[in-house]
Amino acid sequence: MAKENKPTHEIRIDNIRATIWTNVSSTGETWFSVTTCRLYKNDAGKWIDSRSYGSHDLLSLANTVHAARFWIEDQLALAHEFASVSQQLVDSLSKGGSTTKRREA
Repeated sequence: MAKENKPTHEIRIDNIRATIWTNVSSTGETWFSVTTCRLYKNDAGKWIDSRSYGSHDLLSLANTVHAARFWIEDQLALAHEFASVSQQLVDSLSKGGSTTKRREA
């Protein structure tokens, strides 16, 4: 059974949705991609998505894509911060350092 690829995050502004996906290469490199759609209800009341945008949708589309970019940048900053702290911990342990301070008796 194939593994279902689920979105990492979704942002919706008005009737526009940006779906953010996390991708991992065979070498372990991670990157994000974004798909967008316009949501509307058909005559039967069922939600449909479209990849076509009217002129009245463009501001919401721009704002949604902008929010997606900020979300991705935040995730990359957090990952970079985590990697930096992890490397500091590894460096400290490899030098025989302790991760906790001991109280003097």
